[in-house]
Amino acid sequence: MQKIHSHKISVIPWTVNDVEDMKKLIDAGIDGIISDYPDRLAHIIKN
Repeated sequence: MQKIHSHKISVIPWTVNDVEDMKKLIDAGIDGIISDYPDRLAHIIKN
């Protein structure tokens, strides 16, 4: 992710609906997530 960000590129994957995938992507340092289940994502971010 650092290499991509060093080129001023944002990473915003879609459609991420699996909770474990969301966690992995957040831990990897992505810039955003597009999901059909924003409530799941909000719960992960809060915790």
